[in-house]
Amino acid sequence: LNDYDLSFSDDGHRFVFLPDPKILSTRIDKSIIETGLSNLLNNAVKYSPKGSVITVFTHKEGERISITVQDKGRGFYCDSEDLFRKDYRERPDDCLPGYGLGLTYVRFLMELAEGTVTASHNEDGIGSSFCMTFPARLQK
Repeated sequence: LNDYDLSFSDDGHRFVFLPDPKILSTRIDKSIIETGLSNLLNNAVKYSPKGSVITVFTHKEGERISITVQDKGRGFYCDSEDLFRKDYRERPDDCLPGYGLGLTYVRFLMELAEGTVTASHNEDGIGSSFCMTFPARLQK
C-alpha cells in the first residue's frame, strides 16, 4: 500500500494518493482490496464533476488499515447505510449506468476480509468519503 506516491489524471479527474508512512509491510488479500478499491474509485469518477480531485488516503491505526476514497461530487442525502443495500440507488432516475450493486459488493468483500466499509459526508460539505477498514497482518 505504501509503494506508490502518485498523482495522475484521466480525461477529467485528478487522482491523488496519500499513503500513510506507518504502513510498511502488510499481508492482505490483494484481490479483495483491489476489487473494493476499484469499485469505490469508479463510483467517485461516476458521481464527481470532470476536473475535480479524487483523493485516496491510507491510514494505520493500531492493528487496522483504512483506505479512504474522497471525492468532490454530489454527495448523498439518504442514510449512509442505505447506500449499501442491494439494488439501492439514491436517484434511480439520474440516467447514470449501474444496478445499485457495487457498494453492496464492497461491503460483502470487506466482510470476507474481516473488515468494514462506511460512507460519510466530507467535512467541507462537498462530496463524500468511503472508507474500507480491515485488519493489518504483518508479512512473514
